Amino acid sequence: MSDVHSTAIIGPKVTIGKNVEIGPYSIIEGETEIGDNTKIMSHCHITGYTRIGRGNVFYPYSSIGFEPKDLKFKGEKSYVEIGDNNVFREYTNVCRATSEDGATKIGNNNLLMTYVSIAHGCRVGNNVIMANLATLGGHVHISDYARIGGVTALHQFVKVGQYAILGAGSKANMDIPPFTVADGTPARLYGINVINLKRSGFKLQDIRNIKQMYKTLFYSADLWKARLALIENEFGEFEYGRMFLDFIKNSSRGIAHPPKKGANEE
Repeated sequence: MSDVHSTAIIGPKVTIGKNVEIGPYSIIEGETEIGDNTKIMSHCHITGYTRIGRGNVFYPYSSIGFEPKDLKFKGEKSYVEIGDNNVFREYTNVCRATSEDGATKIGNNNLLMTYVSIAHGCRVGNNVIMANLATLGGHVHISDYARIGGVTALHQFVKVGQYAILGAGSKANMDIPPFTVADGTPARLYGINVINLKRSGFKLQDIRNIKQMYKTLFYSADLWKARLALIENEFGEFEYGRMFLDFIKNSSRGIAHPPKKGANEE
């Protein structure tokens, strides 16, 4: 049985799963679906065509499923799709997609801290942490196990690779490759995110291989295509080598690079 506070407002088309808690003065409307064991605290507003999985927690003043902040939007039916076991801290904002039947998607086991803003058509993977005031422009993709620092801004269509970290106060206008540390305005690369890799259980040899790929790509004297070929030849059968190469080859905005001087090659 679910526990809905007497002051909460629940629309007629809302579907609520088992053991759901909805706190005082929250408004759940539209064609929202809420999965089992989800907790919605006071003063939250969830609307539109929003699908929420199991075990999520929404702290006060979360705002989920409203129209995108996109002048191209003309009232199309679009969605927010949220997986399982995510935490949305105070004042988080997630907008619907712009295109007809499009979706803004958030995976599983993510922590979105206070004032995180996720715009239309974004994709957030699994086990991602976004610190206070992290802001995603439209169609940004954040891959699994990435870390986004506080007071950061990501330009529309930017992608952040698996296990990468973007430092606090940064502005990313180009793609951040997997496993890397990025920081600054605009964001530049400062080596490999060794701490995240170790915490995630990477083997020492895997980390060494990733470091070598990074050095080959950004510090080799060869042309760019030749550098990619070197990585392909040496690490193409390596799981994380394939991940790294696929991200580089599929980048549409271009890849962030180390600064010309003073970069940490580790």
